[in-house]
Amino acid sequence: MFVTSTVCVLVFLYITSVACRADREPECSRFHYEEQLLVKMVRMEFNVNAYSTDLTVFRR
Repeated sequence: MFVTSTVCVLVFLYITSVACRADREPECSRFHYEEQLLVKMVRMEFNVNAYSTDLTVFRR
């Protein structure tokens, strides 16, 4: 009886701890978002410059 109640209590504690972690929103920094946005903008600028160079080569 003691083992069964102990197992039940442990299972209950495990389920509640998992549920608490699932309810939290993911931690996201404003600076992380801005950094990722800046990286994407730099990549896009590089691609636009590359396409622009390709277009000038094809026009000749």
